[in-house]
Amino acid sequence: MDNITKSFQEFQKYIDASLSQILGSRGRNSSQGIMGPFAKLQEHGVARATQQFTERLFELLKNTPGDLVLLAKYGWYLDFGSDLRLAEYLASLIEDDKIEKLDQYLINRFREDTNKIFKKLKTRHPSREAIFAQVEQAQNNKQYFVSIPALLAQADGICLDYTKKKFFKKIKKQDYLPEMTTELSEISSTALSIFMAPIKEQSPIGAHEEGLKQYPVKFNRHVVMHGIDTEYGTEANSLRCLSFVKYLSDILIHFEKKESQK
Repeated sequence: MDNITKSFQEFQKYIDASLSQILGSRGRNSSQGIMGPFAKLQEHGVARATQQFTERLFELLKNTPGDLVLLAKYGWYLDFGSDLRLAEYLASLIEDDKIEKLDQYLINRFREDTNKIFKKLKTRHPSREAIFAQVEQAQNNKQYFVSIPALLAQADGICLDYTKKKFFKKIKKQDYLPEMTTELSEISSTALSIFMAPIKEQSPIGAHEEGLKQYPVKFNRHVVMHGIDTEYGTEANSLRCLSFVKYLSDILIHFEKKESQK
């Protein structure tokens, strides 16, 4: 790993390989929290890069979960193949009040990747291939009032397929977090733990209608699916929704891999 421009996925492979070599399977499983494995790496003195690189890596590890949560409050979700520095850059735009620049960057990114994302979703979720194909057609035809509700429905559907629980069903005793997060709570993957930060916090897409006023972006599943919002059908909202479904799919695919390794 010779630079910071690594995706969450590549980053996790690097960490898993390092910990396996240093600590063995028992040592790795005993590491707790996001920073645990890196404390072990420092403890054993086996960092592969310079001190400056290590410090920069720790900075990213510390800040990335908060950056991802901040992006979710503006309705955007990054995929598991994203550059580790991207969340930091986008969060800096929010902090500098450059929201228009943030939105335009992500609109361009997801607009360009739309067909690639749908291809991935159809491959990963074959029982829903016909649904995603029609949603893709609606999206390409700029029928956003059609594509958005369909994508929101599939968000619950793919979670149900993999975890037997839904995303938009909340658990009161767990601060009204998504029901499906209970199935993901034992994941020990460092990169995936960082990546999952947005679904461990409240965000506008899943908030109750009365709680929307606290968020800068009001795009919300409840007001869309219950016919309350009649102006949701914009390209920006459709791409926010697509980013969200792809984000969930990335988590679920890696969850399945971890389950199969048990």
